[in-house]
Amino acid sequence: MPFLEQTLPHIVRQHSCEFESKTLIIDDLPLKDGSFPDDQPCWNIFSDFCAALEKHGIFTSRMYLSRVSTDARIIRKHFRRVPGYVRDYRGVPLCGWIAGLECATSTFHVHFDSDVFVYQAPGFDWIAEGMALLRQESEILFVAPHPGPPRRDGVLLDQTEHHCAGPSSNFRFTTFSSRRFLVERRRFESLLPLPLTIASRRIWLQSLFAKRSPLETWESLVSRRMSEAGLYRAHLNTRSAWALHAPDHGSDFIQLLPFLIRSVERGWFPSEQAGRYDLNLGIWKEHAQ
Repeated sequence: MPFLEQTLPHIVRQHSCEFESKTLIIDDLPLKDGSFPDDQPCWNIFSDFCAALEKHGIFTSRMYLSRVSTDARIIRKHFRRVPGYVRDYRGVPLCGWIAGLECATSTFHVHFDSDVFVYQAPGFDWIAEGMALLRQESEILFVAPHPGPPRRDGVLLDQTEHHCAGPSSNFRFTTFSSRRFLVERRRFESLLPLPLTIASRRIWLQSLFAKRSPLETWESLVSRRMSEAGLYRAHLNTRSAWALHAPDHGSDFIQLLPFLIRSVERGWFPSEQAGRYDLNLGIWKEHAQ
């Protein structure tokens, strides 16, 4: 809650296009100890918090994962067999992103994790650019803004996955990243249902003793089907729209949030952050002092 109150309005504010709907996906599935989130003391506070954001138009509806994860029709549509677990081996919900896709009715769907920052230059619309790219290049499945603030030499740093330039000079990856993406829903549905696999034999053995899920991540399942189908994830090669992911949600992050949001919204970033998608909190902290 300490950062959602600031990041969700930021994400919406950075986009000028008219969304048919804006849905907040909420994880109310059982926790690792078997308890439920709505049993926690802060659940009512969180519900009131969501109601306030909804009242101010930050989103138009809420989708709870307990509804999606128990919907047999949705499960049959997305997986070749019933998962048996509602979370993957990391504890992340299998249907977290599926929920957004299923509650959407529009041709195109946009997703953002709640710890992502977005810059968009005045007059530029990365979603419109992305939709045009999806219409022009049938081998593109997902589109996203530039991964991190761009460097002058155009190099992407800290990218462990192989990437290359596509026909329109955008960056192409053969794997999927779920933190932010634009997708044409029918094109995605052509890959379904996804095969369910375990993450590894070691994780499977550990799961037997810990009674936890051994399932591979949804992101990895999608990546495998993308590769089989010869499809790509594209990042726009432009200085007019870029995104940053914040892996650290600690006290320093919360304290720096107003500075981070103001900076990103006007397109400013430390030179050391250029070309890197994950936000380096230490670098930003130095500039905020």
